[in-house]
Amino acid sequence: MLNLNRLRLLHELAALGSITAVAKSMGLTRPAISQQLALLEEEIKEPLLDRSSQGVTLTPAGERLALRAAEVFNLVEQIESDLQSESDFLTGEVRVSAFGSLATGLAPHAFRQLRAKHPHISLIFNETESNAGLRAVAAREIDLAVIDEWADIMRPARALHFAQLGEDRFMLVVASDHPLAGRRNVRLQELSQEKWVINQAAPAYRTHLIRACQAAGFTPIEVCNCSNTPATIEFVRQMGMVTVIPKMGLGWAERLGGIAMVGLQPPIHRKIRVAMLPNALARPAVNATFQALKEAAEHWQKSESHPPRDVSPAP
Repeated sequence: MLNLNRLRLLHELAALGSITAVAKSMGLTRPAISQQLALLEEEIKEPLLDRSSQGVTLTPAGERLALRAAEVFNLVEQIESDLQSESDFLTGEVRVSAFGSLATGLAPHAFRQLRAKHPHISLIFNETESNAGLRAVAAREIDLAVIDEWADIMRPARALHFAQLGEDRFMLVVASDHPLAGRRNVRLQELSQEKWVINQAAPAYRTHLIRACQAAGFTPIEVCNCSNTPATIEFVRQMGMVTVIPKMGLGWAERLGGIAMVGLQPPIHRKIRVAMLPNALARPAVNATFQALKEAAEHWQKSESHPPRDVSPAP
């Protein structure tokens, strides 16, 4: 009889490509993984791995067995989904990740609604940047990863499915006594002589912002680099600097005194998506969590459906 736990390790190795990645995904040590795979080879009585100083690769026999293993575990997941669908209420653990601004924006609202509708779903949340979220989904550490359009999705460890969640837009944030505070919107080039504070914790966001400024004909004068949004806002509020931040994560800041949010013309947008394994939504609890995120995004999008008009020309 085949040991299904060992077969699972081979299945994960085929997807993730290294024993180190499998060990991290499964919460085991590398020696334990190697030992179990060696025992699986003894059970099969055929070499499944080619071992070298560069790592391990599957032999033709290992690839054939890994393909059959994928069929087995897909069937197991389908049976689990069917059993959950027959229950009177949704249960199970759902693991979600999202980047910082969504973690302070949509996510808490969505999860509050989810808890009200399905109190028996156990939700685990991690704040992480988009690329790390993609890796976690591929490693089966996360069920749903909310990512932005700048995530690197060219070569995931295994096939992933993506669903559109919504669109975010960027806002200029200035102190309430700043000359631009009374404007409905500004053009990016109007900020060329301003002193900037930029949150460097999200490299893709910073890169996109710098490129947008350079396309407008200038490089921002960065005098302050922070690693979180609250610190960025405080430097704007108390030091008179400027910053440009995605609107979706600024709900809490809108209630602060001493700052003003101004639209940009032309607007800067980014698309928001959810990454998951292809059959993830077949699990009712995961599907309910995705629907809660989608409804929260649609609600936010409706509130943002009337962006400010360009009524203040550039000087």
